[in-house]
Amino acid sequence: MKNVKITAIRKACYPDLMEKYENPIEHSCDVEEGQTWISCGGEQPEGFCDSAWESMSAFVKELAAGGGNFYDGWMKNPKSAMISCNDGFRPVSFYLETLEDDKQIAAWKEEENIAHIHGWDFSHIEGRFTEDTNFPWDYRQTIDEYRKPEMRLLDIDTGGGEFLLSLGHPYENTAATENYPPNVQLCKKTLLPLGVDFRQADGNGKLPFGDSMFDLVINRHGDFNPGEIYRVLKPGGIFVMQQVGAENERELIELLCGKTELPFPEQYADKAAAKFRQAGFCILRQEECFRPIRFYDVGALVWFARVLPWEFPDFSVDTHIENLMKAQKQLEEKGCLEGSTHRFLLVAQK
Repeated sequence: MKNVKITAIRKACYPDLMEKYENPIEHSCDVEEGQTWISCGGEQPEGFCDSAWESMSAFVKELAAGGGNFYDGWMKNPKSAMISCNDGFRPVSFYLETLEDDKQIAAWKEEENIAHIHGWDFSHIEGRFTEDTNFPWDYRQTIDEYRKPEMRLLDIDTGGGEFLLSLGHPYENTAATENYPPNVQLCKKTLLPLGVDFRQADGNGKLPFGDSMFDLVINRHGDFNPGEIYRVLKPGGIFVMQQVGAENERELIELLCGKTELPFPEQYADKAAAKFRQAGFCILRQEECFRPIRFYDVGALVWFARVLPWEFPDFSVDTHIENLMKAQKQLEEKGCLEGSTHRFLLVAQK
């Protein structure tokens, strides 16, 4: 089945007929000229006028099935139709056209098919998006304020170990955990040969280490269990964490997926700090901020959404084609698709 684009071409209005024949109504047609929708496989687009759909659905379904050439040469483009809604007072003319092997959609599907990530590597969309990381704090610098070479250091949810290795901490004093299968395999190949004590573990569960083993525990954008972190830290030990907040990229998520529930509603600095205090920690530092993130082509956002399924639930090009078309129109009008990242920092001491 093909997708069909529906465009509101012309909207008429007959006040004289309304005055003479129509009873007053609270809500009249709110369709605007130039407005577009995408019918995926002949289905009614979300939010599309039921009355207008009744008038055109048979034509849309025929086009979606690969048909066309209505009334033996009616339209210059045989894969199209011009249909008016059934409102005689304010009729809207809709142009229907089959999206035949649309290059734009094909490019989005290609991004969807190749979407994968090793570690925390976004180089595939480098230059196609920008993310402002000018936070009020510097995560690395914050760690280095406490880190000494002789300290035992643990990185929870290390990803592929890229950031951990960039710290240059002595390997014999370094440990890490990760639970995402592709990253686990990557860590086994990169960290274990160096002498890093790498173990597969869920950051939100029990850590596979003994009590009071570490002087410093760090966590960037990973799961965490305050009680377990408290257990594995030595008395006086330090925990440094930078987290993705609950409202991360909400504008972009709603652009593609509509209104969705927050996947991690507890991810706010004050709520996290309360959990660590409850576990016995003293909070030394707590900060939170929002910063802009911008995409300069829709394909880059498709790739991004597919590698972050917990943020963009059930997203695919086929099921969200209408919203992707809206995103493309917004991009053409504004030059970018903009959202906000949400981050917070905690430093806690046992």
